Amino acid sequence: FINHSCNPNLHIVPIRIDQPTPPRLAFFTLREIQGNEELSYSYGTTIDEKHSKPCRCSSSSCTGFMPYQQTD
Repeated sequence: FINHSCNPNLHIVPIRIDQPTPPRLAFFTLREIQGNEELSYSYGTTIDEKHSKPCRCSSSSCTGFMPYQQTD
């Protein structure tokens, strides 16, 4: 599993090879990852506190909420 963190160690880049639809998602490191360190990426930066879920990433830069978009 790869979880959310407000201070992630991965980022996602959409990759197209011979124009497949949809693109494949590739994870790249943002810094050196230590052995047994949890893999994480940011789910996004837009926060709608009315519909947000609490963030429990324990990062020193934690926003307190996970980005969340309500769908109908």
